[in-house]
Amino acid sequence: MRGDGMLELADSFYDEHPNLKWILPHAPILPITINRGKNGNARWYDRITLDPELILDPEYHDEEGLHSIVQTIDEIIQAEVDSGIPEKKILVGGISQGGSVALLLGLTTERKLGGLIGLSTWIPFGRNVEMIMTRQAKEIPIFLAHGKEDPLVVYSIAESSLSLLTKSGFQQLDSTITFVRPGILFKGYSPLTHWFGDEEIDDLSEWVGEVLKD
Repeated sequence: MRGDGMLELADSFYDEHPNLKWILPHAPILPITINRGKNGNARWYDRITLDPELILDPEYHDEEGLHSIVQTIDEIIQAEVDSGIPEKKILVGGISQGGSVALLLGLTTERKLGGLIGLSTWIPFGRNVEMIMTRQAKEIPIFLAHGKEDPLVVYSIAESSLSLLTKSGFQQLDSTITFVRPGILFKGYSPLTHWFGDEEIDDLSEWVGEVLKD
């Protein structure tokens, strides 16, 4: 998607976090397999399937495209670090495909990032997640949220992604706890579909505040 598609989310954070800097890159226009190879809207990498039984299977992911875009995002992070921003003050996140890119970057990085945010998303190469993650990854707090009525990336995919992470050693926080480092805060929302909602934004804003204060 285009980065300016996330301006609504960024604007909603201004009152609580006026000094938060947002970097909203545009995804490229790519031929998409599930669109019979036609160029679709901006997508971070080729979409081979959204089948809930297959989306976490490593062979149904555009490995080359994923690693290429992760490298691009890491270069953006490096530019911020070079400008004087500590890694622990940098959060990486996204929605849908953008969320999967953010999670893959966080699971494979050696950086001491402040946190990862995945909205309406999944874990790329899910069933191989334990093989690809770094030791540092388990120190990064994660906010995962998903609409329970999402028709595109169904809620069970989020639950499966969470299960893969907890089986790999991540700690899921109790729903009454906003933030612990390290730990995953997982939230489901109804009647939310494939986007973000007001309650989700409030929860994320509170979590972000705790990350930056930590």
